Amino acid sequence: MIAVLTLLPGLVPFIDTPVASAHNLDQRMVYMFFDPDTQATLDARIAGGWVPGTPLLQTNDEIGLIIKVIPTDGTDTGVGGYVNFYVPDGVEVIDAAYVLPDGSGGYTDIPMKGQAPMPAVGAGGDPTPNLVGITRGPNILGTTSKIVTDANKNLGTLPGVYGDMGIFYSTDPDTAFDSWRAFWGGTGPLITNNSGDQIGHRTTTGQILNKWDAEQMYAYGMKSPNNPIIDSNGRGTAPWGMANVVAGPQSGYAWQFDLDAFQAAGGVVGSTATKAQADAAFTLGPWQRIRYPGSQISDDPPGANPAVQPYTRGADGSTVGWALSSANPLPANTKTVRWAIGQLTENRPEWVRVKVRITNAAAYYLYNNSVSTIQGQQITAQGCPVFFSDTYGGDAGGDSNGKDHIWRYYDPSDTAWNGCVALGKPTDLAAVAVGQTYQYKVNFYNAGQTTLTNVVVKDTLPGGVQFISAVPAQNSGPNPLTWNLGTLQPGQKFEALVTVKATSNGPLENCIEVTSAQLPAQTVCETIPAGPVVILNPQKSVTPTTVVPGGTVRYTVDVTNVGTATSGNPVVIRDVLPAGFTYAAAPAPTATVNGASVTPSVNAADPSNPIFTIPAGIAAGKKLVLEFSAQVNANQDAGTYCNRYTVSQNGVNLPTGLLACVNVGAAEIGDEVWRDWNGNGIRDPEDEGLPGVNLTLTPGAVPDTTDANGTYLYEGLSAGTYTVNVTPPSGYTQTYDPDATVDNAHTVTVSEG
Repeated sequence: MIAVLTLLPGLVPFIDTPVASAHNLDQRMVYMFFDPDTQATLDARIAGGWVPGTPLLQTNDEIGLIIKVIPTDGTDTGVGGYVNFYVPDGVEVIDAAYVLPDGSGGYTDIPMKGQAPMPAVGAGGDPTPNLVGITRGPNILGTTSKIVTDANKNLGTLPGVYGDMGIFYSTDPDTAFDSWRAFWGGTGPLITNNSGDQIGHRTTTGQILNKWDAEQMYAYGMKSPNNPIIDSNGRGTAPWGMANVVAGPQSGYAWQFDLDAFQAAGGVVGSTATKAQADAAFTLGPWQRIRYPGSQISDDPPGANPAVQPYTRGADGSTVGWALSSANPLPANTKTVRWAIGQLTENRPEWVRVKVRITNAAAYYLYNNSVSTIQGQQITAQGCPVFFSDTYGGDAGGDSNGKDHIWRYYDPSDTAWNGCVALGKPTDLAAVAVGQTYQYKVNFYNAGQTTLTNVVVKDTLPGGVQFISAVPAQNSGPNPLTWNLGTLQPGQKFEALVTVKATSNGPLENCIEVTSAQLPAQTVCETIPAGPVVILNPQKSVTPTTVVPGGTVRYTVDVTNVGTATSGNPVVIRDVLPAGFTYAAAPAPTATVNGASVTPSVNAADPSNPIFTIPAGIAAGKKLVLEFSAQVNANQDAGTYCNRYTVSQNGVNLPTGLLACVNVGAAEIGDEVWRDWNGNGIRDPEDEGLPGVNLTLTPGAVPDTTDANGTYLYEGLSAGTYTVNVTPPSGYTQTYDPDATVDNAHTVTVSEG
């Protein structure tokens, strides 16, 4: 017999420096295509007797899309990688993630990584208008500040500008696809950024794809047709709280430049702004967070300006924002989803996933048929849904001599993916080795409402590969491989498996084209790095996840190499422990690399930032696992404390986002389970404690077992509502419960104080 539960209350610097080859690191769009789950759903539908001519996609269908981008032709590292998905009519967004190929045809959701190290001050000038005395705040972290000093010097820092990372969405019409041209009623002014690039040379419309980005360029980054309204020379830092690509209510740098508000206050583009005009234009940005692991909020108190990077003041954003799910889609008027993915590394691809549900098939199929220019052609055929996405990078990372805000180098690259020719040729690998045989999976769905005739698929293989085979065999080739398909009705599909061997190093770009009598030529590409490529996936976990002040936790660092080459030796882990946590030498740290035990060396001169040197490289397809302990300050305030680290090899640094969060609390829930010999529900002197009884605490399904005296104790709890659930041993029946219901469970609310 069991009696359970009484509450015991008591809320009781460093930078490796690789050689830079340019001034910044651009990011280029590679492709957008159905994710594997969507392909499997459509394939099953086609195989299950779908009648050709019937549109393949229907109301309530869920469509997942993988978007791949790659940083190329620049410095070794870059700061500020961003990806946009413009939400079409007739759908709602039900999922968004940052992902990595698993090598088996699928993708794994991974936490957002960290930002590249950056110097605080940068290389630019200060504001052109007088902004002295203007303040903004509080932001989500409670900070209110002047935006410039009394000498009109920027109080913003580059780590602050780039410090907000995660996944965001906006319902502001200014962030919608093609809103810049719509604002002008046609072609808008052509903007050249401070770096000298004419924006639009890499987009299907020939211009910036949304008005909001254009407004920020007007304020901070353009070189022509006018000088920036706010920034004196289009580079460097910015006023505090400003110039953030994801400015909004849940960002540390929360304020946008609103061109409409500026003009309503009498501001004129090309003329020096008054303080009042600038003040009117600095409004709260539109970007709201989607709750996602690893997310970071820019925490940049004015005047902090740390001289040593990486900047490590970012606050945990993983529990902030919209809890996105199929049951809780984004608002129906969402215009754009934006990923702020942190540090870029040259030729290391990046992947994101978005999933939408069709809510109105008619609106979905007619979306953007009126878009005037796509690759120089007018789309007039009805029934072709078009998906748009763009991407861009920022300056070089601080370890590659970066010193400017994003708007100096803003230069988007995009894709316009036509659903009538839902075409893709993705690999399922992050990289390939020279001499490795690999496959391109060609898939071409007619997912629109238009029958396509005279259809020809042409696949031009790149230099650096050797053709092995194609199934089905091509009609001509092998380069280009050509398949003459004739007619492809809505709901029909063509697929082919192309096998090649990599023969040289470098990015291998393979493009495939579909032509038909109904549509302009549609082209998609795949780019995969070839050669000795190291691509690391750094993760981290902690046990226990709840602890009392003065307690000890054990961290596990897990770094997997999904590339083709062994990493540099040694591998260095620089950990940044949460405030109040310090490295504990006992028990000693342990490490395995490629499955073999190695002995790490530890530099704990700064116990809050221990440095671990691992004397082995991580082989391709293998991992490094490091375990070490940390102690929590005995006077630690209750709260959640997250951790970040940087893994370095061969002079390349890769920072993580905020991971391995620990809940520090002083509350305890515990009592004793006892044997009620006479079944009266009252603890009598002869009723001893019952050992070995299993319990769980929710939320979290935290297990425990009563000790030899029948007692249990859950420690390190913060304010909240908890339920203790008891599993009665075989042959026992509960006779007592602290509440009125005898149900092997009891709920307790712990309050602060």
